[in-house]
Amino acid sequence: MSARHSSQVLQVFEIENDPVFRSDGAELGHLFRAGTRWLELHVQHVNNINVFPVADGDTGVNMLLTMQAALETAEQVAGREAGRVAEALAQGALMGGRGNSGVILSQFLQGLAAGLAGKSAFTSSELAAALRLGANQAWLNVIDPVEGTILTVARAAAEAAEVSSRTEPDLTVLWTAIVSAMRAAQAATPQLLPLLRDAGVTDSGGQGLLYIFEGGLRYLRREPMDTPGSIAVAAPVRYPSGESSQAYYDVQFLIKGDRLDLDDIRTRLASLGESILVVGTEQLVRVHIHVADPQAPLRLGAKIGTVSQVVVENLTRQAEFFSQQPVDGPSAVAVVAVVAGLGFVEVFQKECLVLGYPVDVDDLLRAVQQVRANQVLILPNDRDTISIAQPLEALPQKAVRIVPTQTMPQGIAALLSFNERFDADVNARRMAEAARQVRTIEVRDRVTQLNGHSRLHRDVTVWCDGRLLCVGSNPVTAALEALAQVEAENYELITLYPGQNSGRELVEMFTAEIQIHYPDAELDVFAGEQAHVYFIISLE
Repeated sequence: MSARHSSQVLQVFEIENDPVFRSDGAELGHLFRAGTRWLELHVQHVNNINVFPVADGDTGVNMLLTMQAALETAEQVAGREAGRVAEALAQGALMGGRGNSGVILSQFLQGLAAGLAGKSAFTSSELAAALRLGANQAWLNVIDPVEGTILTVARAAAEAAEVSSRTEPDLTVLWTAIVSAMRAAQAATPQLLPLLRDAGVTDSGGQGLLYIFEGGLRYLRREPMDTPGSIAVAAPVRYPSGESSQAYYDVQFLIKGDRLDLDDIRTRLASLGESILVVGTEQLVRVHIHVADPQAPLRLGAKIGTVSQVVVENLTRQAEFFSQQPVDGPSAVAVVAVVAGLGFVEVFQKECLVLGYPVDVDDLLRAVQQVRANQVLILPNDRDTISIAQPLEALPQKAVRIVPTQTMPQGIAALLSFNERFDADVNARRMAEAARQVRTIEVRDRVTQLNGHSRLHRDVTVWCDGRLLCVGSNPVTAALEALAQVEAENYELITLYPGQNSGRELVEMFTAEIQIHYPDAELDVFAGEQAHVYFIISLE
């Protein structure tokens, strides 16, 4: 048995004259913090070998964002209990998991947490059993598991841990055996997945997991994290997507509810797309799916429970962007839009990375980090979100510009003015000017809070560009009064976006009234499907 154990050790017990090392939650946190740092240093390499399931070059970023979210939650845990730290890592990864690889990684951590539940410290054999649960959980939660992926590498880690822990209690020796087995499994992934062999790469998700464990080993050995010459970056792989041509969008969201049935949700999603992951509990479920119509899974989620943390990414656009980038990195401009209403998702999804409203600064930061461009434009489409996003303009890593759109119609007008040939500064000025040309009227349900629950009043309030215009009992009558106040006859285009609860008859009644009162204006109607707002009306 090795006498050297460079990590922190809580206790050493004598059992049958053989020392048993126990490591605590602080040690577990150190391992994954170092692993995240090592992944961060290699994130571009992981991105560049990304072929499966979609060659969109974001596996490294997604895994890094997932681990950062896991660590942020774990840092809030008081004390050194291993079970509590592991649970926090898993919860943070579930809430902040990004992409296919990130959600699978969150399930690996979920199984690890289950194995360490209730333990203040752990032995090498207990850690091995927890890693086995992690590998199994990740495998079981993928609807169509594929060999030669992160699942294969995770299983190799668990198998190596089980073998090593039978004879060696030292954590450093155990972790060394794990990393050695993972390297061998990672090197063999092209033999198991022809897509990788044809592209001349190993699996990106497996490589990301390997870097996490390598970083942990460097921590245990007290090796530096930035050794000169140690960071190898492969050239980006120019290879088509591994999925069918039907999958165009990566859609991720949370469903909150009571007695949620994960198997039922998986079954109902199966006909909608590919790369389906449904994970979580009876109260909170994370969904990941690749689909041609991103609104379909979102609508399904809304029928099951409350949908939040929506992220919609155009995979086709990202894959094309990735394949066209020079080896030394991306230089184009990307757009991130905060969107309220499923109908508006359809408008923004083709050109933007879409975040569902509401968001906080961490949501926006993760989105900025996720897009491959080094110049990013943010469309807040909400007055409060503008101030939330403002600090991101000071980021040193990327040039971020906030286009101060206060409403969804302003965001649409700004997006129509976006031009890929211009840099972020020029685009920001052009888009802000376009947004200023749009007036927005919102006919809102009057909602108040009583004992933490929303109550819907009969009357409605009507706002124009953030200013209250009038209050009424009928949404159509109130909206017509507002249109008269802003002298809608002076505008050429009126665009109507009905909300979730407007109803067909109400919409038909309102459109007929608009045509009677403003016969010279062009009238367009698009389903906005926003909550608590009967109508959003755009005047141009």
